[in-house]
Amino acid sequence: MTLTQTGGLRQYRVIARRDEAQDVVTFTLSARASGASAGHHLIVAAPLGQDPRREYSLSAIRADEVEITVKREGVVSRWLHSTVQPGDSLTASAPRGSFLLGDQDVPVVLLSCGIGITPMMAMAQEALDRGREVRFVHVARDRAHHAFREEIGRLGSADGFSSHVTYKHGADTTECDHVGEFTVDQLRDVLPDSAVEVKICGPSRFMEAMYDAVVELGVPTENIAWEAFGPSTLTPRAVRQAALHQEDGGT
Repeated sequence: MTLTQTGGLRQYRVIARRDEAQDVVTFTLSARASGASAGHHLIVAAPLGQDPRREYSLSAIRADEVEITVKREGVVSRWLHSTVQPGDSLTASAPRGSFLLGDQDVPVVLLSCGIGITPMMAMAQEALDRGREVRFVHVARDRAHHAFREEIGRLGSADGFSSHVTYKHGADTTECDHVGEFTVDQLRDVLPDSAVEVKICGPSRFMEAMYDAVVELGVPTENIAWEAFGPSTLTPRAVRQAALHQEDGGT
């Protein structure tokens, strides 16, 4: 029986932990026959008062292991950072979720900002394993907050993988492609001229800007999917404009 068939919580043994970036740690968990796919997440339960739980996307999936990458914010995340070490057990759900790669054989564009990079790492590897072209776009605050910097470099040697990394702050572009805001013009250069599948993950403002821009550039909405973390959400421009119209007394 795979973990996805058991339904409830189970114990995962923590194999390793490593610092990924400032305030970001990756935990490697033993997970035999997990049935996990890129885009799945775990619901982690912390042994604290009021049984707090939080979802964490899988950042890597291997034969007998999965990884979650955690930013130090919120009760459960702070507990993971300060307490959980290799050899410990972690109580969490089976892998689950619907933010998955489609079956179409078209290039996939992965747009992420901040800790929204976590599901994109697993998606990039799964897409490459399927022989799909991957265009990987990530926006980080700066070099210190750029998670998976070395891993993205490793993926860069794979056929069909290209990346564009933007740092919001800093003056040195030796480890990124651009400093400042990631713009629609830059996105236009990233998108292929053919059919494409787009995945978006990050803060609300970033997701809304990217969703609106991708639609403006001609990608059908059915080819776009997004995943929200914590309080983040995405409201398309047309819905936001309709809400403003109603507030102004329109009909």
